[in-house]
Amino acid sequence: MGALAGAMSFLDPLAALLFVVLAELAIRARKPLLRKGGDKLLLGLMDMARMGLVYGLLLEGFKASV
Repeated sequence: MGALAGAMSFLDPLAALLFVVLAELAIRARKPLLRKGGDKLLLGLMDMARMGLVYGLLLEGFKASV
C-alpha cells in the first residue's frame, strides 16, 4: 500500500497518516484481546500486521530522503 501511494507521490502524507492511525487502532484493540485470553492467533496476526505497516512506513521515509 505504501508503494502505491509512493508511486503517485501526492498522497504520501495522507497515506502516512492512515498507516499511523491503523497502527494506533491495532494497539488499542490489543488490550481487550489480551484480557480475553483464549486463541492468540488473532493477536499475533494483528501484531505482525502492525509491525509490517510501521516497518514499511519507515522504509518509505528512508527511500524518500535519499
